[in-house]
Amino acid sequence: AAGSGLGATAAAAAAASTGRLPDAGMGATAGSTARAFGAGAAAVGGEPVRFGDRVCLATNPSLRADPATGVVAPPYFLASDRPNNVIGSGAGVTQDVFLAPRAGTLTEWRFTPADGNDAAWDGSPVPAGAEVCLVHCQTNQALAASETAPIATAFGRELPLYARTHKSSGIVTRDRPRPAQAPNRWAILLSEDAAAAEDRRDFRPLTADAIVDKVRLALRERGTYGIRALGKAFRILDDRRDGRLDREDLKWGLFDFGLRLSDEEFEMLLDAVDTSGDGLVSYDEFLLAVRGPMNERRRAVVEEAFRKLDRDGSGEVTAEDLAGVFSAKFDEGVR
Repeated sequence: AAGSGLGATAAAAAAASTGRLPDAGMGATAGSTARAFGAGAAAVGGEPVRFGDRVCLATNPSLRADPATGVVAPPYFLASDRPNNVIGSGAGVTQDVFLAPRAGTLTEWRFTPADGNDAAWDGSPVPAGAEVCLVHCQTNQALAASETAPIATAFGRELPLYARTHKSSGIVTRDRPRPAQAPNRWAILLSEDAAAAEDRRDFRPLTADAIVDKVRLALRERGTYGIRALGKAFRILDDRRDGRLDREDLKWGLFDFGLRLSDEEFEMLLDAVDTSGDGLVSYDEFLLAVRGPMNERRRAVVEEAFRKLDRDGSGEVTAEDLAGVFSAKFDEGVR
């Protein structure tokens, strides 16, 4: 096997330093960095990947997990494209390999046998450990790695990836197919132990509630006045003075406040708080949502204050109750 990772343009999905792409199609391995999905929405699941199937390779959840909250963002997908996106320009030209945030035609690949005998293997399950090629469906270029320019990453020694089908010289016939060259040869590694293949890490899916928890945690780290300071920042941005911000203002208000959310997280959060769907968000409602419930100590203080105001014990504070405990005679506004 030639390549050991996804290189400088896709280091986050780098494979193991053995030069083999791990865990594509036969189940999750706890230490793996990639997973295979059927093209489109359906996951491969328990079905084996077969030669000729269109699959998408996705990063392992741990690579997109927030270390503070355990929330996992949607995976990145291994992708490639023609230079300048011009049809035909990929022939004999090295294509970039990169990570795409969404699955689509640029993220679809298929496995082919390394011996070049596609007809004999078509439809057969891809065997674990066997040398195979991974061909980009749209451009028909094979995934390759350069052994001449290794790079050091957090995953170890990695080889830059690109897409190009290297071909040997010689005559090709039906009985004598052209085998894959070394840069295009890969192998699928699975766990040797079924217990080790079970991923027991506790990840939370990326939801609006999870993002609110992330914002709440960031505000809590700013101390007692975190929510008050955020409210002040929103009021400064409120040019209309109507208590509402458009989505862009709210987004950049959070960003300027130091809350680093991805565009995807921002959109999911704002979709949840934009209840009217008009693109405007009440920042009072937003602050109420992210403030969260009071702790027991503050709740006890509030309840004690309420009991003093509720003089007749009715459970409601009326104007008569307030008149008995408040005096406005020192307020300049009511003299």
